[in-house]
Amino acid sequence: MSNNNREQGIDYGQLNEKLEQLDYPISAETLIDEYGEYGIDHQNGTKTLQEVFDPLTESDGQTFDSADQVRQMILNMIGSDAVGRKGYSDRGSEHVDDEEKSL
Repeated sequence: MSNNNREQGIDYGQLNEKLEQLDYPISAETLIDEYGEYGIDHQNGTKTLQEVFDPLTESDGQTFDSADQVRQMILNMIGSDAVGRKGYSDRGSEHVDDEEKSL
């Protein structure tokens, strides 16, 4: 997995390069037809672009104007599936009482 293909816990793999080479605007349907089998890795496994975008096929003419818009939609559609341990925070567990708040 290349770090250049990873964003917010999602690894776009070879799809990332393909997205950069496309002519935009492009429809969700065309993306699914041409790249639906491409895998998108996340914390809890892998989904194909078709699995992620399948709900978009029910909408009327979803189009994208850039690779960034496609990646953002992937992030939106995968949602909580990409989250590792839910409720986990690496920020510590220090509790601050209301009386201790700084002014």
